[in-house]
Amino acid sequence: MTGRLGQALQIARVETVRHYRRQREHSWRSFSELFLVVTAALVVVGRVPVAGGALYPEPGAYYYAEAVAAGRPGAADAVRGFAGIAFVLVALVTILWTIKGQGWRERSDGLLTTLPIGAIVAGDAAAKAIKAGRFLSVAIVGGAAAFALGAGRPLGAVGVLVGAVGLVAVAVGAGYVVGLAGLAALRRWAVVREHRLLVGSPLAALYFGLFVGSRQAGAALGDLPIAWYADLALASIGGGDPLRAAGAVLGTPVALAGLWAVGTPLARRAWLVDPPAEPTDAEAEASGLLGLFDRLLAATCSRPTRAVAGALWRRALREPQALLYVLLPVVLLVSVGVEFARALPASVPALVAVYGAGAAGAGATLNPLGNEGRGLPATLTTPGSARHVVRGYLVSAALPGAGVASVLTVGVAAAASGSIVVVIGAGLLAVALAASLPAIALGIGTVLPEFDAIRPAENAGMTAPHVYAVVAYSTAIGTVGAPVLAGHYLAREGTAAAPSSAVVVAGTAATALVAMGLGALGYRRAVRTFETYLIGG
Repeated sequence: MTGRLGQALQIARVETVRHYRRQREHSWRSFSELFLVVTAALVVVGRVPVAGGALYPEPGAYYYAEAVAAGRPGAADAVRGFAGIAFVLVALVTILWTIKGQGWRERSDGLLTTLPIGAIVAGDAAAKAIKAGRFLSVAIVGGAAAFALGAGRPLGAVGVLVGAVGLVAVAVGAGYVVGLAGLAALRRWAVVREHRLLVGSPLAALYFGLFVGSRQAGAALGDLPIAWYADLALASIGGGDPLRAAGAVLGTPVALAGLWAVGTPLARRAWLVDPPAEPTDAEAEASGLLGLFDRLLAATCSRPTRAVAGALWRRALREPQALLYVLLPVVLLVSVGVEFARALPASVPALVAVYGAGAAGAGATLNPLGNEGRGLPATLTTPGSARHVVRGYLVSAALPGAGVASVLTVGVAAAASGSIVVVIGAGLLAVALAASLPAIALGIGTVLPEFDAIRPAENAGMTAPHVYAVVAYSTAIGTVGAPVLAGHYLAREGTAAAPSSAVVVAGTAATALVAMGLGALGYRRAVRTFETYLIGG
């Protein structure tokens, strides 16, 4: 047992060092990690009174500790809800890490043939727990200090630290086991492999639903055992339920042992069992979403454009986790959108249209040069290929983006207003934005390409966009959405001389015109760049 524990610790150490070196190799990874660390710290610490106001507007550890110490009703339940949301978020991220890594089957270091599966499972899960701890370290330490200050009891910091360590450990273990189950399903069933995006979409919806509906989610999760870790912190300042706190302490090792027992056979299925043989008929018709998109391309695009778009979709299906980069601009702007939705409920359909179309343009279109990878020299030197390549990138984002954004926008508009005119207008706006914002992304991506992430041996999927490209594209989304949101604001305030409906229509039209104008400029810039780009120039 001691030898297996030592093997697991050695694996965790090596994997942690590898992760650290990968972070140092690529600037975009370091930036994304720093962004997540700072964001998590602000959310956990929350509003802290300082001279002239507060550092962060929303309540956090300081506020709730002060409320619990003062005996305010509902404060302890809010802390439990916060812990429940944190548990689910950590578990969801671990699921992504586990499935993204594809397990240890493809590793070339031979550990699967030299070490017990149980040791590898324990070491790999421990490495992911350390990785999660790195992201949350500032938030945990800052939250512990704020909790102790808010309650006026130094022991509160100890309670937060102990509870956070237990929560992260069990959440990572639970997410790791679910991720192994997902890997095993991907290997065993072809239908899961073919529709992996549809299978994974509920997880993404749950992830962002926790942000948007945090209050409702906290109320639901706060009564579950995963929120008992909050009672550890609450008990350290004289609040909470001592039985729940004891249950968290005693249940953590039991939960970890149970998760290890379940995860070991799942890992054996995911890493050692060969998948069923794939069909060898090269002429077999594509099925599922890919087949549907191929048929749409055949009806709307020329053969060269269709080849580029189809190749991009296949690369996305081969490495679907790369599509998570489409959420980066939305995450940067989500707080603004939530505040607008609360203040102006009538603007929700417009927000859905802007954000949906914005997400469509934040995938491969935000780094077209980098996504060409090893094929970039051939692309640049093929006569007449520039327009076909740019059109292929545009169609690959605009076609599914227009469908998804318009359906979501029409559904929200129908539920919010019931007016057929509003529904049609919202749908048309979504289609116009879904065609224009990917073109804007192409222009930005060719001005700010990212080549650091390209590795000759790992060119099957997508490459991440440049950090500055993400920031610039987020700014473009805000610029495009500003007129329609301003129209809704002026219509509600009644400060405009024109009727409120006319103001909203004018704002919507202005957003569409701005998007199409910037989209035309972005498209021309992308074509020009592909025609004149010099590698190393």
